[in-house]
Amino acid sequence: ARSKEVLDLFLLLAVFGSCFHWTSGNTAASVDMCSDSSSVCAASVALHRPRELPRDHMMLALSRNTLARGALSAEEGSHLLMLEAELTAAVGARAQSSKESGRTRVALEQEGHLGRILASVKKLAVGVVNGTEQLSETAMTTLSVIVDEMQRIRNATAILHTENQEEVDGARDRVAKCDDWAVIENPTHAATKGKEHATCRSSEAESNRAKTTACAKYLAAASLPANPQASDLGVMLSCVQAWWRGFNTSATDLAASCNEATAIHEKKKRSCDIAQTNYEATFCSYHTQLTSACSRYGECRTSEVAEQQKVHARVQIASDSRKAQYVAATHIECYWEVLIASPEQQPSLLEKCLSLQVPTSQLDMTYHNAPEGAGCDVSPVVDESWYSDAPTNECTPCEPDELSTTSAPPTSAPSSSTTSTSSSSTSSSSTTSMPSSSTTSMPFSMGEAPTCSQLADVSSTSLTNKAFWESKCSEIPSSATMIRVDMGTVTDYFKPKDGATLCEMLVSNSKHLWSPDGEAWEEPTYYPSTKHFGGSLNHRTRQNSNHPIDQRDTLSFWGYAGSTSGTLGGCCSSDLSTSSGGWKQAFTMHTCAATPPAVEKYSVSFTNQHPNNAPSAENDCTNANDNLVVSDDPREFCAQRCDADATCKAFWVYASGRCCLKASWSADQGFYTVLKGGWFLALPAKAPTCTQIADVSSTSLANKAFWESKCSEIPSS
Repeated sequence: ARSKEVLDLFLLLAVFGSCFHWTSGNTAASVDMCSDSSSVCAASVALHRPRELPRDHMMLALSRNTLARGALSAEEGSHLLMLEAELTAAVGARAQSSKESGRTRVALEQEGHLGRILASVKKLAVGVVNGTEQLSETAMTTLSVIVDEMQRIRNATAILHTENQEEVDGARDRVAKCDDWAVIENPTHAATKGKEHATCRSSEAESNRAKTTACAKYLAAASLPANPQASDLGVMLSCVQAWWRGFNTSATDLAASCNEATAIHEKKKRSCDIAQTNYEATFCSYHTQLTSACSRYGECRTSEVAEQQKVHARVQIASDSRKAQYVAATHIECYWEVLIASPEQQPSLLEKCLSLQVPTSQLDMTYHNAPEGAGCDVSPVVDESWYSDAPTNECTPCEPDELSTTSAPPTSAPSSSTTSTSSSSTSSSSTTSMPSSSTTSMPFSMGEAPTCSQLADVSSTSLTNKAFWESKCSEIPSSATMIRVDMGTVTDYFKPKDGATLCEMLVSNSKHLWSPDGEAWEEPTYYPSTKHFGGSLNHRTRQNSNHPIDQRDTLSFWGYAGSTSGTLGGCCSSDLSTSSGGWKQAFTMHTCAATPPAVEKYSVSFTNQHPNNAPSAENDCTNANDNLVVSDDPREFCAQRCDADATCKAFWVYASGRCCLKASWSADQGFYTVLKGGWFLALPAKAPTCTQIADVSSTSLANKAFWESKCSEIPSS
């Protein structure tokens, strides 16, 4: 009968071992149910969702079944129940451990479990040696389950240590890999052209100095003699004749030398000007490649060094936890050796366990400093020694390129001296071509032109005072966000400052922001008189650097609070080249609503990854907005490019601004993860167009003959 009880215990252990990965999240309930019978345990396992069952709970279930069936003595049961109480305390620590910062929930649970098991096994070993405890074979078998688990933990630490070390080494290698970005194709080509140009200019400088010397000799020889201050004409003529004889012998040769040196210099200068043009062309291409490469190199270093630090922090936590588990498991095995030893050996083995210092140096991690980078130099060209004697032609600026997928945009965008209140780049009144894809030029704007409707048509004799504009306030559509003032050929956009309304702005001198296009907004210097509506002070001098063709003294005023005949209509210029034409300017005012951003029609399908199966649209990729030089809203930039390409249905955009248009996409081939971040956006799928071919009732016979009869009704499409 006792053998049958032991067999039943091992069968129960086998059930729990089989269910190790398929059991209830409610551990306490599972143990209570399993204490009744193995069939109840099986029901519990079947009803609950998958979750790992810690082995200490297997011990609890086993000990309770043992007591229930009477397989253990009262003393043995007492010892195991004490162990059960110690181990069960770990369950209550689960909720709190999940809130701990730094260490993972699982690591904290494991440390808590092992610490309690160690304390319990140590107590049993001390009791056995002191003669206060005695364990039966059944109890020893039960405890051996724990010891087996300790051996697995010790074996696993070496594997996990190796995996973590590989992770640390990989983080270091990814930082070093950033050096690949600093390599560009044919970097010496521009340098060669630059050297040819510098050599030519040095030669030109020498020829210029030779010309200067030769011509200086000629001019010195050709200088008239000093006034002899002769008292009679005869003496003076004699002096001039003596000078002429000396000059005549060398003048021809000196003049020829000057002319020859001048011709040599001019020829050399023309040759160097050509060399300069060639150098500029190659330098612009080199500049584009180098700045792009250095930008990506810098981004890569910043991203990967930060990631390396995160890896180190995460691995350090895992390493500390692993060492604690290894030490606890080793002590538990040591106390197990005490329990299975002969009574003669037990005291010395216990002393050894109590003083055991477990070495963990083999589990130490080797951390690395971030590798020194190769560096990427974009320092400007320094002045050459020949420049003072051979100044170059005016340099031709690098034109914005139609960039391919491997080129890069300019390193910086024009700065603004005014306060910008828009996320878009400050626009100029003049036309500026933006970089675009290598296939089609598509200038970027933050959206389509605002939709406007006329509010007022003001003549040169209209009285545009406060009452006039207050009467117009009720006509402003609720969707309006700005006004447009057209005065002659001049167009200005105005919108209220934060906290103000359009109605309040219309009768104020200082509640408006200004834009030349309704997209990029600036806060002007306001005219000090509160009787003026709109306008600005010193527009030409303040804004000229940003809007060079706008030579007006002020922005457009649309009214005046008084009723004088000298302030009728609007003020002040009907074209951008006129500084001021005074009041009595006819104009129209429109209210406008901003067009919704293009990106609103797209939905973000994936973040930081894009599908491998995503064929390119006609215009493919562009670096035009790399480093956000065109727009600091990369998704809007890319959405507008997609709108302009009839083949585009989705796009991938990097956080850095690079944009790639896609004709279609599918998740069937998996995804590529992008560490630098980005978004994959797509147009919502259109619902298929459907035509009914059958209306089947609950009593219809939908057999093969029925559907074959419907086959002819299926459209070819």
